[in-house]
Amino acid sequence: MLELILPGYEPFDQETQTFGKVIKPTKIKLEHSLIAISKWEQIWHKPLLKFMDEGTLTDEEFLDYMYCMIVGSFDKVEFFKRLDDRLLKKVIDYIQDPATASRVFTIGDDNKEKPETLTSELIYAYLAMARIPFDPCEKWNIKRVFMLIELYAVKTNPPKKMSVDEIRRWQKKENERRKKANHTKG
Repeated sequence: MLELILPGYEPFDQETQTFGKVIKPTKIKLEHSLIAISKWEQIWHKPLLKFMDEGTLTDEEFLDYMYCMIVGSFDKVEFFKRLDDRLLKKVIDYIQDPATASRVFTIGDDNKEKPETLTSELIYAYLAMARIPFDPCEKWNIKRVFMLIELYAVKTNPPKKMSVDEIRRWQKKENERRKKANHTKG
């Protein structure tokens, strides 16, 4: 979860040339979660994660996703009025952070099929197939949810048998890696 403190300000009324009541700094929480993705996809009718991976989200779409990430409620106009470049960078860094220390490594991944378009409904389907309860997962950082699904798949599927060609390719790649790491010629 990301906590931001939106800066305070003193509004000025152009017509009356007077200052209004001082707006104090406000703490808000944002979560890059399945719930936020689901809200955004409900509005835009597009697969958010695909557009994020491709880098094809418009500024309007990205800002709208940031608003969907807010935990609780906050006035949209007020949110964008108080958002500055420093806070925007914090949100972008938070979205790009892996949010987990887990890694899944498999041998012979060179021939992976093209992944299907990932939508919030598909993620919910993966959770259901793995019998993982939606709550609290849908409130987690989305990358932790992906890791949980991936770990479930790795732990429940028997290891794939490698063909002779795959074994040779893997051994060659591994030998090259070891030679490079040990600074030897073999």
